[in-house]
Amino acid sequence: MKFTSLLRFATVVAWRRTLADWRLQLAAGFGVILAVALMAAGVIYAQALEETALRYTLRNAVEEDIDLTVRVFHGLELPAFSATRNFVEGRVEKPLSQHLEDTLLLIQTSTLYAKKHLNDGTTIADQPRTTLQAITGLVERTELLEGRYPGSKIDELEVVVDLQGALLLDLSVGQTLNLFSAVTGDTTLTVPVRIVGIFEPKNATSTFWDMGTRDRLSAKTPNWVNLPLYTNTLDLVTVAEKAIPHLISDFVWYFDVNEDGIRASKARPLRTTVENVTDDIQFNLQNSSWDTDLGAVLKRYEALLVVARIPLFLLLFLAIGVLIYYLFLIAGLLGRLRAQEVAIFRSRGASTWQVGLVILIEGMIMAVPAIVVGPFLAQLLVNLTGHLFPGAANSPSLDFVDLSTSAVLLGAMGAVLAVVVLTTTTLVAARHGMVVFRSTSARPPNVPFFLRYHLDLGLLIVIAVLWWQLKSRGSFLIKPVSGGDVAIDITLLLGPVLGVLAAGLLLLRIFPVVLKVVSRFVDPIGSVWLVQALRKIGRDPIPAGSIMVLITLATALGVLSSAILSTLEKSQEDQALYEAGADLRIQHDARVRVASGQSPANQLAALPGISAVSDVFRFGTRASTKSFGEDVMLLGVDTDALPNVAWTRSDLSNGPLDQMLGLLNFDAPDTEGIVLPHDTTALGLWVMPGRISRGPYLFGRLQDNRGIYFNIMLGELEGTDWYYMEAPIIPIQLSRSRNAPPPPVVEPPYTLHTLWFASPRMGSTIGTVFMDQLMAITPREGKDVFRFEIESFQNVDNWHPLEDPMAEGFYSLEISESVTRNHRRSAVFQWGRGGQATRGIRAGSPQASLPTLVSANFLSGSDMEIGDEFSVSLGDIHAPLRIVGVTSYFPTLYPDEIPFLLVGLDPVFDYIALHDVRPSYPSTEIWAKMDGSSVSPEIISATLRGNTPPDITQASELVADRVSDPLLTAGWSGLMALSFIAVVLASASGLLLYTYIDTREHVGEFAILRTLGFTTIQVNAVVWFNLTLTVFFGMILGTWGGQLLGSAILPLLEVAEGGQAVTPPMALQTNWTALIIAYALFGATTIMTVAALAWAISKLEVQKILRVAEA
Repeated sequence: MKFTSLLRFATVVAWRRTLADWRLQLAAGFGVILAVALMAAGVIYAQALEETALRYTLRNAVEEDIDLTVRVFHGLELPAFSATRNFVEGRVEKPLSQHLEDTLLLIQTSTLYAKKHLNDGTTIADQPRTTLQAITGLVERTELLEGRYPGSKIDELEVVVDLQGALLLDLSVGQTLNLFSAVTGDTTLTVPVRIVGIFEPKNATSTFWDMGTRDRLSAKTPNWVNLPLYTNTLDLVTVAEKAIPHLISDFVWYFDVNEDGIRASKARPLRTTVENVTDDIQFNLQNSSWDTDLGAVLKRYEALLVVARIPLFLLLFLAIGVLIYYLFLIAGLLGRLRAQEVAIFRSRGASTWQVGLVILIEGMIMAVPAIVVGPFLAQLLVNLTGHLFPGAANSPSLDFVDLSTSAVLLGAMGAVLAVVVLTTTTLVAARHGMVVFRSTSARPPNVPFFLRYHLDLGLLIVIAVLWWQLKSRGSFLIKPVSGGDVAIDITLLLGPVLGVLAAGLLLLRIFPVVLKVVSRFVDPIGSVWLVQALRKIGRDPIPAGSIMVLITLATALGVLSSAILSTLEKSQEDQALYEAGADLRIQHDARVRVASGQSPANQLAALPGISAVSDVFRFGTRASTKSFGEDVMLLGVDTDALPNVAWTRSDLSNGPLDQMLGLLNFDAPDTEGIVLPHDTTALGLWVMPGRISRGPYLFGRLQDNRGIYFNIMLGELEGTDWYYMEAPIIPIQLSRSRNAPPPPVVEPPYTLHTLWFASPRMGSTIGTVFMDQLMAITPREGKDVFRFEIESFQNVDNWHPLEDPMAEGFYSLEISESVTRNHRRSAVFQWGRGGQATRGIRAGSPQASLPTLVSANFLSGSDMEIGDEFSVSLGDIHAPLRIVGVTSYFPTLYPDEIPFLLVGLDPVFDYIALHDVRPSYPSTEIWAKMDGSSVSPEIISATLRGNTPPDITQASELVADRVSDPLLTAGWSGLMALSFIAVVLASASGLLLYTYIDTREHVGEFAILRTLGFTTIQVNAVVWFNLTLTVFFGMILGTWGGQLLGSAILPLLEVAEGGQAVTPPMALQTNWTALIIAYALFGATTIMTVAALAWAISKLEVQKILRVAEA
């Protein structure tokens, strides 16, 4: 038979077979359309999401950051200007031309003076500053009020001036000015300019008027008026050059980038072009500079795009993997159904390839409509999901939902794959004739070929290798050895897909074994319909096991999709809350007020809308440890108030936040300092200088009733004999800066904390001072005062040196028996060279190390353990710390960037106040918890009353920015929903197809059961049990497997832009609402199928069926 005749004959047969069994063909064709639509939709959705994300990124960037500005300065000379213009036009504008909306050229001369105003008696200091300027596009952006725009003249420049300048300087049309350079001051070289017009800008706030380094519109300063004069470009570089040679000028090109014309496919080439252009400007254009953030914006977009593609590609690959399995399943079911027809063809003399040609044409009949309809269906579905799940906040839908060639080709690949699978599966069956078919039908194989040859075990080995690579890398990203941006390793993304399929194959291997075990227990005790149902499945477990695997995979994908989507969305919210720390975080400059107990947080807490507040300080410093020290971030917290304010998550710390921060409580003794009588007005002390250098001064540091620390100066140490020093309790200011605040206003009673000594060069001095009888002076009636002893210094049990942790042993305080006053012992304080701490003594208990919580990486990197002590720099001093606990994360702190330490705020501030000569406190913040309403920044600024505006961070704004970015969360929902719906529909279709074929194959068996005495209900039970078993256990196993897979994959998805780890780490979430919808769809499909089977079985005509089966 000729090929054309055979082709025609095969086509006729295929058409007749299709029409004869159109229900089956329609179900199979539906699966092919699903495969084509999903594959095409993946491409369409990914491209649309990229475009939407790019629009969002560019729309939220500042316009000036996107545009490019090039500035060059040199003499106002035509040859130099021509060379610069040729460079800019050929090597800057030309490479970017397809992305530019407009190009502006601005020329600005250096400052000029007008001789007219000098003649009027003004001085150089107060006369107007003038610049000659020329800019393209002036006419379109201004409104001429009087006169005309400049024309060309040979001997003078025609200029226009803005209305404000004309009014300020009483200028009019027709007036002439002679301008000379302010740089040279040579009044003999002037350029004559004639005012020919007065204009007013149409929009004075546009970017057009912000170009250049000098004023573009007239403005009055306290001393002079800035007056720009506008002329033509050509006249400016010719007439002005002749009049004032070598006049230094700025040449500014402004390239307005058309952000709406940038497509996602052009983002990387555009970024490369911008980088090349800016490098060319920097290295090859003298006296130039450039300004644009377009490259950085596009680079961040590309980095986020790479990270966003990981979950998208992963779930898309998983969905396609499940659909491929679905195609194999329906091909196997169709091949199983066609096996008898194929056996008849072979027994009648048809060759294998002739049978294959018929099946190929039959597959093409299903594939061609799918190829035609599938891509358009995909576009429609993407548009629909784009409206239901917008790609960005305030966006009605995805942008640019186009049907590209790549989408059509990928969809066609799905159809071709379906035809290949169908044809191959049927050809395998076509190798045998009717005899083999009969024997196979009588004794179906228990194990399919891929399990017979242990292909599932080989696949597991591949999975193990890929999983090892994933764990060793920690993510799906790779960074090229040659450098460059990170990229996705597609081969690693296939690992979870192969893992899911391998799990399905293992389930097929285990399923028959489990059935045999269950059958042995059920046979003696089970009902007859149950025993028969188990025997039926056990005799031919492959179809039931295959459909159960499909439902398992679909359910697992649903659980995984829900988990990943919910987890990623929650992670973005958590990252924003972690960055904010609390509902409201305010950085302010009132650190001294916080240190003195007068924090502005108390006033802030009284504002409506704020329910709780807490003070926090932040300080980047260095810790001195066993490993020679490392940079750390020190965070001081209010251990009582912060747990009620800060955002937290239970898995980020060891126990509840209040219990963890409770470890930082520093139990200071009640005997700190010496409380002075309420009416104390002065302090006195007997001293005798020993070996001292540079005449140090003696100070006392006290604390008033409100907690404010202040200093008093008792006097300078001099001489070598005992003498009495006395000074009133009047705060002094140690700083000599003009901007230093005045001394604080204090109120009694006072507490004396330290006596300390200061000299011009503290670190290089040595000294010995003997002390006796510290006196408090209180007033008495009359003119006399009363002095009484508050410290005898006959022992020093209650006094201790202000130790420096970095210079232990440099200070000592002892009792001297040899140096006495009036037969009294004395206290001797000695210090040596070195150390940065204050030279002095403090009243109270010995200084204990401050408790601190450290990050886990600090503990491992410093080779320290809980209970170890170290010191940390607090500016000019060091503080001793003791490790009391470890935490991996804390809001606003990023351990991957820098290790962190948590300390109590008050103990650190008290330590600084007592140990630092001029206490310098870390920057302070207020963390606030909102009760639902908002507080305006203006009210916060007015409440704080600081010298500089506070920096306010609102958690709600950070969350909104993150969850609205298409590349962070907003763009994921659509494709995940689309993929999951397609897989669920495919599974439902497979379930219906399997049930139809299974019932069709065993209808004779059902008739025999009826003749053996089975009731209709019992026959239905046999059928329903098969169906229920596959659906129920498939959903149970799928839910469990999806959770396991999500837990395993989640650590690999914790990647931020650039490949860094996400902080805080993700916490697995599950959207049970979406899963219930999927379960309901499976349940509805099962109920429909059960109802259809019950109706079909009730209509069985036993005798007719038996006669057909016998024939």
